[in-house]
Amino acid sequence: FKLIDCPGHNKLHDLTINEIKTSTNIFGLIFLIDSSIDPKKISENAKFLYEILSTTERRPGGVDILIGCNKSDFFSARQSQKIKELLELEIDSYRKLNAHNISKVDNDEVDEEFSDLGQSINSNFKFDLLEGNFDVVSGSVLKDKIEKWECWIDERAVNY
Repeated sequence: FKLIDCPGHNKLHDLTINEIKTSTNIFGLIFLIDSSIDPKKISENAKFLYEILSTTERRPGGVDILIGCNKSDFFSARQSQKIKELLELEIDSYRKLNAHNISKVDNDEVDEEFSDLGQSINSNFKFDLLEGNFDVVSGSVLKDKIEKWECWIDERAVNY
Protein backbone atom coordinates (compact mmCIF):
# COMPACT_ATOMS: atom_id res chain seq x y z
CA PHE A 1 0.00 0.00 0.00
CA LYS A 2 0.95 3.61 -0.38
CA LEU A 3 0.97 5.82 2.68
CA ILE A 4 0.96 9.59 2.35
CA ASP A 5 1.31 11.68 5.48
CA CYS A 6 -0.29 15.09 5.09
CA PRO A 7 0.35 17.51 7.94
CA GLY A 8 -2.75 19.07 9.39
CA HIS A 9 -1.81 22.67 8.68
CA ASN A 10 -4.66 24.52 6.96
CA LYS A 11 -2.41 25.78 4.17
CA LEU A 12 -1.72 22.18 3.12
CA HIS A 13 -5.32 20.97 2.97
CA ASP A 14 -5.55 21.65 -0.75
CA LEU A 15 -2.64 19.27 -1.37
CA THR A 16 -4.50 16.48 0.42
CA ILE A 17 -7.77 17.13 -1.43
CA ASN A 18 -5.92 17.23 -4.75
CA GLU A 19 -4.17 13.92 -3.98
CA ILE A 20 -7.53 12.31 -3.22
CA LYS A 21 -9.06 13.69 -6.42
CA THR A 22 -6.22 12.55 -8.66
CA SER A 23 -5.53 9.13 -7.13
CA THR A 24 -7.52 6.38 -8.77
CA ASN A 25 -6.94 3.59 -6.31
CA ILE A 26 -7.73 4.94 -2.85
CA PHE A 27 -9.51 2.33 -0.76
CA GLY A 28 -9.02 3.80 2.67
CA LEU A 29 -8.08 7.00 4.45
CA ILE A 30 -6.91 7.51 7.99
CA PHE A 31 -7.83 10.87 9.47
CA LEU A 32 -5.90 11.36 12.71
CA ILE A 33 -7.42 13.65 15.31
CA ASP A 34 -6.20 14.65 18.76
CA SER A 35 -8.57 13.12 21.36
CA SER A 36 -7.64 15.79 23.87
CA ILE A 37 -8.63 18.62 21.54
CA ASP A 38 -10.76 21.44 22.88
CA PRO A 39 -14.33 20.82 21.60
CA LYS A 40 -14.39 24.40 20.31
CA LYS A 41 -11.45 23.61 18.01
CA ILE A 42 -12.97 20.44 16.60
CA SER A 43 -14.72 22.66 14.07
CA GLU A 44 -11.49 22.99 12.03
CA ASN A 45 -11.10 19.22 11.86
CA ALA A 46 -14.74 18.77 10.91
CA LYS A 47 -14.48 21.32 8.12
CA PHE A 48 -11.45 19.57 6.63
CA LEU A 49 -13.14 16.18 7.01
CA TYR A 50 -16.22 17.59 5.29
CA GLU A 51 -14.04 18.66 2.34
CA ILE A 52 -12.53 15.18 2.18
CA LEU A 53 -15.95 13.50 2.34
CA SER A 54 -17.26 15.82 -0.38
CA THR A 55 -14.55 14.33 -2.60
CA THR A 56 -14.61 10.68 -1.52
CA GLU A 57 -18.39 10.31 -1.59
CA ARG A 58 -18.37 11.07 -5.32
CA ARG A 59 -16.56 7.80 -5.96
CA PRO A 60 -18.64 4.67 -6.56
CA GLY A 61 -18.90 2.90 -3.22
CA GLY A 62 -17.18 5.77 -1.43
CA VAL A 63 -13.89 5.36 0.40
CA ASP A 64 -13.44 3.65 3.76
CA ILE A 65 -12.35 6.11 6.43
CA LEU A 66 -10.83 5.59 9.83
CA ILE A 67 -10.87 8.42 12.32
CA GLY A 68 -7.86 7.63 14.49
CA CYS A 69 -8.43 9.27 17.86
CA ASN A 70 -4.82 9.80 18.92
CA LYS A 71 -3.67 10.57 22.48
CA SER A 72 -6.57 8.58 23.88
CA ASP A 73 -4.40 7.80 26.92
CA PHE A 74 -4.35 11.46 28.02
CA PHE A 75 -6.42 12.44 31.04
CA SER A 76 -8.20 15.13 29.02
CA ALA A 77 -8.99 12.79 26.10
CA ARG A 78 -12.55 12.41 24.90
CA GLN A 79 -14.06 9.04 24.11
CA SER A 80 -14.07 8.14 20.42
CA GLN A 81 -17.89 8.03 20.39
CA LYS A 82 -18.03 11.61 21.71
CA ILE A 83 -15.58 12.77 19.04
CA LYS A 84 -17.73 11.07 16.40
CA GLU A 85 -20.83 12.87 17.69
CA LEU A 86 -19.06 16.24 17.74
CA LEU A 87 -17.79 15.74 14.18
CA GLU A 88 -21.28 14.75 12.98
CA LEU A 89 -22.79 17.89 14.52
CA GLU A 90 -20.16 20.14 12.96
CA ILE A 91 -20.39 18.50 9.52
CA ASP A 92 -24.18 18.79 9.68
CA SER A 93 -23.75 22.53 10.31
CA TYR A 94 -21.49 22.87 7.23
CA ARG A 95 -23.97 20.93 5.08
CA LYS A 96 -26.84 23.18 6.11
CA LEU A 97 -24.73 26.31 5.69
CA ASN A 98 -23.81 25.20 2.15
CA ALA A 99 -27.45 24.53 1.33
CA HIS A 100 -28.37 27.97 2.66
CA ASN A 101 -25.61 29.61 0.60
CA ILE A 102 -26.76 27.78 -2.54
CA SER A 103 -30.30 29.02 -1.99
CA LYS A 104 -28.99 32.60 -1.68
CA VAL A 105 -27.11 32.31 -4.97
CA ASP A 106 -30.09 30.75 -6.75
CA ASN A 107 -32.58 33.10 -5.03
CA ASP A 108 -34.67 30.04 -4.32
CA GLU A 109 -35.61 27.75 -1.46
CA VAL A 110 -33.52 24.63 -1.10
CA ASP A 111 -35.51 21.71 -2.44
CA GLU A 112 -36.52 19.23 0.26
CA GLU A 113 -34.86 16.54 -1.84
CA PHE A 114 -31.53 18.42 -1.84
CA SER A 115 -28.81 16.17 -0.51
CA ASP A 116 -25.24 16.69 0.47
CA LEU A 117 -22.91 13.74 1.02
CA GLY A 118 -25.76 11.52 -0.14
CA GLN A 119 -28.00 12.51 2.75
CA SER A 120 -31.11 14.67 2.81
CA ILE A 121 -30.37 18.17 3.97
CA ASN A 122 -33.49 17.99 6.15
CA SER A 123 -32.08 15.16 8.25
CA ASN A 124 -29.10 15.18 10.58
CA PHE A 125 -25.81 14.01 9.12
CA LYS A 126 -24.66 10.52 10.14
CA PHE A 127 -21.36 8.87 9.25
CA ASP A 128 -23.13 5.51 9.19
CA LEU A 129 -25.07 6.59 6.08
CA LEU A 130 -21.98 7.26 3.96
CA GLU A 131 -21.13 5.06 0.98
CA GLY A 132 -17.80 3.94 2.39
CA ASN A 133 -17.30 2.29 5.76
CA PHE A 134 -16.57 4.70 8.57
CA ASP A 135 -14.85 3.80 11.84
CA VAL A 136 -13.74 5.87 14.82
CA VAL A 137 -11.05 4.13 16.86
CA SER A 138 -8.96 5.25 19.84
CA GLY A 139 -5.21 4.81 20.01
CA SER A 140 -1.94 6.43 20.95
CA VAL A 141 1.10 6.88 18.75
CA LEU A 142 3.27 7.91 21.72
CA LYS A 143 2.37 4.78 23.73
CA ASP A 144 2.52 2.58 20.59
CA LYS A 145 -1.14 1.57 21.02
CA ILE A 146 -2.02 1.46 17.35
CA GLU A 147 -2.97 -2.22 16.98
CA LYS A 148 -6.59 -1.42 16.13
CA TRP A 149 -5.47 1.02 13.44
CA GLU A 150 -3.10 -1.60 12.02
CA CYS A 151 -5.94 -4.15 11.93
CA TRP A 152 -8.06 -1.64 10.04
CA ILE A 153 -5.28 -1.22 7.45
CA ASP A 154 -4.79 -5.00 7.23
CA GLU A 155 -8.51 -5.50 6.53
CA ARG A 156 -8.42 -3.02 3.66
CA ALA A 157 -5.23 -4.55 2.22
CA VAL A 158 -6.75 -8.05 2.24
CA ASN A 159 -10.07 -6.94 0.76
CA TYR A 160 -8.51 -5.08 -2.19
